[in-house]
Amino acid sequence: MRVLIACEFSQIVARAFRERGHEAYSCDILPTEGNSEWHIQGDVRGVLGDGWDMMIAHPPCTFLANSGVQHLYKQPERWESLIEANKFFLILLNTPIEKIAVENPVPHGYTILPAYSQIIHPYQFGHEVQKRTCLWLKNLPLLKPTNVVSKGERYIGKNGKSNGSRWYQILSMNGDRWKERSRTFEGVARAMAEQWGEL
Repeated sequence: MRVLIACEFSQIVARAFRERGHEAYSCDILPTEGNSEWHIQGDVRGVLGDGWDMMIAHPPCTFLANSGVQHLYKQPERWESLIEANKFFLILLNTPIEKIAVENPVPHGYTILPAYSQIIHPYQFGHEVQKRTCLWLKNLPLLKPTNVVSKGERYIGKNGKSNGSRWYQILSMNGDRWKERSRTFEGVARAMAEQWGEL
């Protein structure tokens, strides 16, 4: 099967599919951290019509995610970026490829997106991290948990309140936090390849 992993520089998902015998390419405007022979560097919109059987897409979430909604009123210029991000998301979701999964965090109410198909967490796939991740699916079944473990340590702020997974706080110490947060967890990638690659 020919598989396109859109907006992926890490090749975590693409590699999981290749390990199961598929012709899987990543595509991103960034250079890959993996095998460059299996990476298309550039705008994914230019290769959507290249005969793919499946696409798993990870469009940028900066302007769509609920976690960033408070910035819309602090930075009015973000509204235009929101509109463009919404358009890009819908282009990926509605492109004429038979099987599609689009992944993103929970969107805020100002987006114009269809309802997501399911929410998954890394802890359902062997990683002790709680991170709500939405999947919009076309001609693909819901992703089944493969290894449910502890949800992991919660971060407690100075005010004594829980503020998400400790995993986020560890990443905040790294200058490439955005890059680390955008990576698909290995267990999730394996589940996608195992469950969807056999269809």
